[in-house]
Amino acid sequence: IGQCIMSVIQDMAEEIFMQESDFPPTLLLGMEGCFGLLFGLPFYFTFASHFGESPQETWVQITSSTFNICYMIALTCLFTITGIFNIAAT
Repeated sequence: IGQCIMSVIQDMAEEIFMQESDFPPTLLLGMEGCFGLLFGLPFYFTFASHFGESPQETWVQITSSTFNICYMIALTCLFTITGIFNIAAT
């Protein structure tokens, strides 16, 4: 329930911010991505081993296959393009 409430608050804040300022939507999307990366990586490396996941083994599995690498790059591009169109449409 808390995640749903925070998501609604974030969406409302973004909409108000986008309407009240002359800020490019893609820059906002990029800033959200950088914030998520800077916040998520230390969080992952700190707590992953406590939940039974080894960051080293994960990296080996990701880089072991060309398909995995291409899939991750394509998925990242798809999410980025979808996010750009989503923000531009609102």
